[in-house]
Amino acid sequence: ATIAPDVAQLRVILEQVEANEKERAWVKLQVSGDLDDTRLVDLAVGDKNVYKKRADVDPIFRIQRLPKRIRFVVDMSSSMSRFNGVDRRLDRMAATLVMIFEAFDGFGNKYSYSVVGHDGESAFIPLVDYDAPPATREERKKVVEKVYWNASFCASGDNTLGVFFLIF
Repeated sequence: ATIAPDVAQLRVILEQVEANEKERAWVKLQVSGDLDDTRLVDLAVGDKNVYKKRADVDPIFRIQRLPKRIRFVVDMSSSMSRFNGVDRRLDRMAATLVMIFEAFDGFGNKYSYSVVGHDGESAFIPLVDYDAPPATREERKKVVEKVYWNASFCASGDNTLGVFFLIF
């Protein structure tokens, strides 16, 4: 109930997102614009169509064929549990997870998301896989409980940087 306005606001934003409607793409074989690195040999031979420009894509490419993939990374380190009594950081992160679960519910055709965590022992702890979001409140509760449990019992340390090398 405390995050219901935030969930509603996020759902409005998610509904309004139109995939590729406002996006632009590179149009190659232009006579002016940015030099196309893949056409350097053609430039040396004397070809004039060696540039590329950003332009609107044709309407046939504006259809979203696959869902947008989003990955959320959460801190599940022992400091989250240790300082939760001071600034409620773990509670706020759990509320953010619940907001994500509730807001993205019903948008499976438009978005696919995953949630991974990191702590002092591991840089990559899978919580929610792509295309398998928690469907019921009980499943969502289990994910949040896992975050609380992990933050309470993991070893101290920091793998914040390591998670980005594993994800990207």
